[in-house]
Amino acid sequence: MAAGKLQVRLTPESDTKVEVKAGLEDSREEVATKDQPLHTKADGIVTLTTGQFKFEVESGDGQFSAIKDQYESAQAKISELLSTIGVVSVDEAHKRETDYSIANTNLERANTALETILSGQTLAELASACGEQISAPKRETGEINNAILANRATHNQQQTELKQKRAEIKTWEDQFENPDAVLDRLLDARNQKQDCEQKLTKLPPLPEGSENTEALEGEFNRKRSRLTVIKEEELPDATNQQSALKATEPGRTTQELADLITEAESSYALQKRRLESLMRVKEQFQQMKSQLDSGTLDPWTKRLSQTIQQITSNRYKDLDFDGGGVTGASGIVIPHELLSMGTKASMGFCIRLSMAAHFLEGLNGFLILDDPMVDLDADRQKKTADVLQEFAQQKQVILLTCHEAHAALLTKSPLQITRDDGQDEATSPASSAVYQPPLLG
Repeated sequence: MAAGKLQVRLTPESDTKVEVKAGLEDSREEVATKDQPLHTKADGIVTLTTGQFKFEVESGDGQFSAIKDQYESAQAKISELLSTIGVVSVDEAHKRETDYSIANTNLERANTALETILSGQTLAELASACGEQISAPKRETGEINNAILANRATHNQQQTELKQKRAEIKTWEDQFENPDAVLDRLLDARNQKQDCEQKLTKLPPLPEGSENTEALEGEFNRKRSRLTVIKEEELPDATNQQSALKATEPGRTTQELADLITEAESSYALQKRRLESLMRVKEQFQQMKSQLDSGTLDPWTKRLSQTIQQITSNRYKDLDFDGGGVTGASGIVIPHELLSMGTKASMGFCIRLSMAAHFLEGLNGFLILDDPMVDLDADRQKKTADVLQEFAQQKQVILLTCHEAHAALLTKSPLQITRDDGQDEATSPASSAVYQPPLLG
């Protein structure tokens, strides 16, 4: 039948109800329209029947009727065979066969299990051995199955709990080693408890006004907190105020104060002269800068940047000559008035040293410095001394200072210069440079 494939397409002029019988399938009704024609496929033969006509198409040599008779005869025999086993369709017969196979497999497994349980005995021998003790089961199979499932769930839960308990025991074994060690710990704990109880009995009674130990402890904690505040906040403030008051007390005579004023005026005049000198240098520098091309001072500015980075440990990297500030490592320009005194002094030293290095390039000159580290803190002094030591490897450096600590940073054996009034000054030639004739600062 499948070899004679047929396809039929019917397009009526108006809506038409058509009875379709394709091959050996049951008849069905469809509605064919001009917009939705009838299209059907069939094996061997197809018949279209309407109220106006009957249209039949058959493939091959027209033997479909004989094939149909054989098919219907075979279907009748199949139905008869199905009725003998109590089913009405082939699918149901297949299902019953599948159920039988499953039941047969379960039976074989049960027989195997029974043989294992009987250990070579037969059921008759087992019944004879049991005698009158055999009785009908008191529970139904379903009840027994439910009990088995419940017992299995209980068993699984107990197995889980057992695993947890074993893990706890393993932890205890790792922690306490063995029962003897646990016993030793218990004895130690009991002894500690007894010691604590004895100490409690020897404690003096609670102070008057304390109802119980909790109230006493709370009062103690409050007082301790108050004491901490006094010690860490109020006492330092009071000490600072006391120091400030003492600082305002006249601790010197009028003559001593006059001498201090005179010394301060002299120092001011000296600094003023230095400022005037620096202003003249700056003016001369600006004139020279305007006369030079843009690349003339590049070696000096590069050396200046390197010196600044060495002195400040890369905190600052350059000077901003146009804006009058210092360029930080992040690229931000910090105005001159916001810099600390130590930083300003460091920048001045960097300018002087880099200019000296620039002007002495290729010459057999030397550098004289007068107390260049007097305005620097200890850390800046150390970095400045390191830079001077490095510079002294190339050019001779003579450093005049009144501070022994500054001289110690540069050499272990500074030269001593005695002034007319009998006082000494420590003068340190950096590195191993030859000391020039004494120059007092």
